[in-house]
Amino acid sequence: MVDSQDTHDVLGRMAARMRWRCDDPRAIEAWRPDVRLDESCTFVQLPPALRRRLPRSTRLLLGLLGRVRRRDMEAYRFNLFSCGG
Repeated sequence: MVDSQDTHDVLGRMAARMRWRCDDPRAIEAWRPDVRLDESCTFVQLPPALRRRLPRSTRLLLGLLGRVRRRDMEAYRFNLFSCGG
């Protein structure tokens, strides 16, 4: 995503630029001892409980895009971290 942001249909028009990426979200755990990666997924791998909450049309679209544009869909990653305690 960072490498192709200039050609992205939306990001390419924005003045803000992404400057770094983290290919392995677990690496962030090393920054502080109280940070823990709890979950990580892409649009293609949404947790079943979340996927069920999406409208049927959205689920179908994500399924289609996951087959046709899998690489693009996996460029977006959602990470849930716990901090502290």
